[in-house]
Amino acid sequence: MLAETTKDDRFKQAIAAGIDPYIGKREMAKLRNCSERTLTRWVKERRIPAPELIGVRKVGWRASLANLSFAELERIAKEQAGEGEVPAPTPVTPKSKRAALGSSPLRQLAATA
Repeated sequence: MLAETTKDDRFKQAIAAGIDPYIGKREMAKLRNCSERTLTRWVKERRIPAPELIGVRKVGWRASLANLSFAELERIAKEQAGEGEVPAPTPVTPKSKRAALGSSPLRQLAATA
């Protein structure tokens, strides 16, 4: 009977083999002692590097980034962004024409009549 290997065992084996494995958002949040939402906010603020796309719906960070200081993570994040390049803010668009107009079409007709 084969012994079951846990995720931690596979992680340790990968590091021992010289492979820098990926860790997901949940693991990174646990190692950084913060919430997953805080990680997302830090990425937007460029305080930590953006996660890499691992699969179609999975992103993660290299495990080696988990133990770096915040100053080092911020430097890497700024390098990813292109040395101080600040993105333009994304405009907030209403979900529908009605939301853009601010009132119902019937009220608008009554106001123009």
